[in-house]
Amino acid sequence: MPFTKRRKRETVPRDIDLKDWENLHSLPADKENRQPARTIISSTSYRIVGGFDLPDRTSYPLEWESYLERVSYFTLAMCHDVEWMGSQPDELRYVADGSPRTYYPDLLVQANGSECFLEVKPLVYLVQDENLTRYADIASRLRARGKRLVFLTDDQILSVKARTENIMLMRRYITGVLAEEKIGAVHEPLVNQPLSIKELVLTGTVDVRDIHTMIAQHHLVVEWDVLITLDAAVRLPTSDDKGLTFERILSSGRFSHLLAQLSLGHRPTDQRELALAKAYGQRMRSSAGPSIAGGFPKDKSKRRIYEPLDDLRETLSSRTAGNGKRASRSLLQRGAAR
Repeated sequence: MPFTKRRKRETVPRDIDLKDWENLHSLPADKENRQPARTIISSTSYRIVGGFDLPDRTSYPLEWESYLERVSYFTLAMCHDVEWMGSQPDELRYVADGSPRTYYPDLLVQANGSECFLEVKPLVYLVQDENLTRYADIASRLRARGKRLVFLTDDQILSVKARTENIMLMRRYITGVLAEEKIGAVHEPLVNQPLSIKELVLTGTVDVRDIHTMIAQHHLVVEWDVLITLDAAVRLPTSDDKGLTFERILSSGRFSHLLAQLSLGHRPTDQRELALAKAYGQRMRSSAGPSIAGGFPKDKSKRRIYEPLDDLRETLSSRTAGNGKRASRSLLQRGAAR
């Protein structure tokens, strides 16, 4: 007997006044009670999800539901100009083809004094015809109301492997405790020139953990696209050099120009570029390894994974460790091997 096709569950009631859904009527997140407009765990209970707090830059824990979202959020957390972020910030209501629709942006980002909605999606899915039409329509509607929708894909976030590895190392130190005297201790030797992490450690005033914390909390600047080892140079931030920026991340990647068109509310029409983007996105997906869903033991499903109690982290890491001495020794050995 053939399987019967399941009906798609209705997301909005039938007996509604469409006037209430025009002009992207918004139901914002409840910032006072630290709640997003939609809680991911309640809407995707069949997937492994997680979240983390970003002190002073979030009103509630940022929730992610894919590895790409997870790395994207930590990448933005490393951007010095990102002032505030909120996941699932609004339920945007609008009417398309005579039917009521809802849209939940992944993030609301405030950077450089302005804010925008952000959608995180694998490139191979974003450039599908129906998604291009949908997001171009939403972006156009938002622009008409003076708002902005931008996009992040694996092309921008995961294509530079060294940066991804650096981000996922440094995210462990975002909420680290750092004494003021430690920050002052590195200023004097770095005033005139950059120094390697090894050279700073040899001054005897800070250890590797302190330096990593300073990088994660924007007290020091590093080259993110080069693997961070003991030989990596660090420097003090200046007005012209503060490290990663939000716009730099948006404009990175081979197909960022297609995403820029989509943000303007224009559906990209270059079929050759779209075909290349689809092929590139498929290669990125195949080389990214197993997805979050189904990739971990069953006892970890149906619950949140919050930082720093990180269930996804290996207990013994080759790049850091549970205490500063072991971390320093591991990195010194790695530096010597190089």
